[in-house]
Amino acid sequence: MSSESVVDRLESWIDPLAPDEAEERDALDAFLTSTLPDGRGEILEHRAEFPEAELRAFAACGLVDALVPEAQGGRLDWARAMRLASRLAAHDLDVTLCLGGTVLGATPLLVAGTQEQLAQYFEPVRRGEMGGLALTEWKHGSDLLAGEARATPRDEHGRAVTLAEATHFMLSGEKSPTNNGTRGANVVVLARTSEDADAFTHTLFLVPRDAVGVLPGRKFSPMGFRNMDLSGVGLSGVTLPASAVVGKVGEGFAHTRQALSISRSGVAHMATGAAAAALGRAAKHVYARKLYGAPIAELGGVADLLATVTGRTVAAHALARVASRAVARFGPEARAWTSAAKLVCPDALEANVHDVGTLLGGRSLFVDDPFSRLRRSAPVLAIFDGSSQLQLDELWRYAGSWPDASPSEAAVRDAARALFDATRVPFDVRAPSDGDALRLVAPTSVLSATSRWLRPLGRAAAHVRERAGASRRATQREKFAVSRAAAELFTLSAISVCRAATDDDVARDVLGAALDEAAAKAGPRLASALLEIDGARVDASVLDLARDLVGLAALGPDARARLGKVVAALA
Repeated sequence: MSSESVVDRLESWIDPLAPDEAEERDALDAFLTSTLPDGRGEILEHRAEFPEAELRAFAACGLVDALVPEAQGGRLDWARAMRLASRLAAHDLDVTLCLGGTVLGATPLLVAGTQEQLAQYFEPVRRGEMGGLALTEWKHGSDLLAGEARATPRDEHGRAVTLAEATHFMLSGEKSPTNNGTRGANVVVLARTSEDADAFTHTLFLVPRDAVGVLPGRKFSPMGFRNMDLSGVGLSGVTLPASAVVGKVGEGFAHTRQALSISRSGVAHMATGAAAAALGRAAKHVYARKLYGAPIAELGGVADLLATVTGRTVAAHALARVASRAVARFGPEARAWTSAAKLVCPDALEANVHDVGTLLGGRSLFVDDPFSRLRRSAPVLAIFDGSSQLQLDELWRYAGSWPDASPSEAAVRDAARALFDATRVPFDVRAPSDGDALRLVAPTSVLSATSRWLRPLGRAAAHVRERAGASRRATQREKFAVSRAAAELFTLSAISVCRAATDDDVARDVLGAALDEAAAKAGPRLASALLEIDGARVDASVLDLARDLVGLAALGPDARARLGKVVAALA
């Protein structure tokens, strides 16, 4: 079964396509067949060649319009666009990463850009040119506020003035590494505009590639994804009018956080597409490979491992879809879901790569096997758009704001179905949204209304919420324990939300098996996390909850048996 077929099956269970989305999917498949056939990605990687012709063809056939807002001539609905990203990543993760840099560069403009800035950025994108986001600096990595690139205020004659008097800015420094650093028609740059020691020290600027003083920086040679343009952007006295400021002066860091809260769901979808490709490779292999006259799929250890991979892939896909649906409806307010998806989905991909590599054996290590490309490229997704450590530092804060409520199953079901409404959602992250609807799909809401045998998860969510609210003075280790537990609970909630949103019996059976498998794996981990979080404060009620959570492991054998039937269908 092809990688795209696995994605089709996952979507049929988790978030079925609307009729017009099927047309877009078919257009993407036609593009893949004609322009990016099997083997082409290997050639590009071997040559370390950017897929220039392929991405221009992607634009020429109109597919790039799915990533462009309506006001700029496109048809952007974030949830639908991410569906295409997942499918493209299932076919070729490396090429998707090259395109992903352009989408990443667009997100600050979606958050805070003017219509003129959006037009400046997206007009070349529709012609097949790239864009980028220059945030990091080699010396400072993820510490964006330590960046040394500067934008000094100037008047129309180039003289130094105060920020309040500025009509122009002069940018100097280097940002690296940057995706599409040497080929983006426009690059959004984060530069220092103040020396104050607070979060208002930096500003975002939309910088045209052809501006005087924009220079190519160092080109990086990564272990995998070798055809990406991962390089530096040099800024040597680049003078820009004040109209190049994205949003407001001093609010660049805030706009960046909002932008990343959107883009992280894109990274999650790239991860789930690639994870589906790994699952498809495994399912095909275990039914074709014979041992002692029978497919190795019939061996108990192989069957169990493949069922685990299947359950993990379904769970990650559900989390990514809920995150992208939430972004489409709620914009940056969905940041808790996107942080969880950014943490969980790349980890799921790397776990799939490891387990599928075990199933494939030695062939998974050979350079001429396409699976080896996935081995090399998969780790980057845990780093892009904020590392896993950064997501752990975010999640404990979000868990503290989960609602303290026990809605009815009907209320949760209605909220889930509203989230998955197939109606196209014109993407405007600045439009007001209904935050109450988002609260109804928070883990404390969803898991308190779940099936009786999974009720310990609802109690665990309430406990994590309480501990997160009291974590501001806790050690980082304790906070990260809260965050890991929160990520587990977001994943379980996502599967439950997807299951509540469907009336299809097959989908409910598959999602039910995936939920039980995820609960069987998560229960003991949650028990350990709660004991670590409470430390010396552990009391009898926590011990009782931990015991109930460990008991969820008993769901595993039956869940894996049911998932085994899913694997057979995939093969």
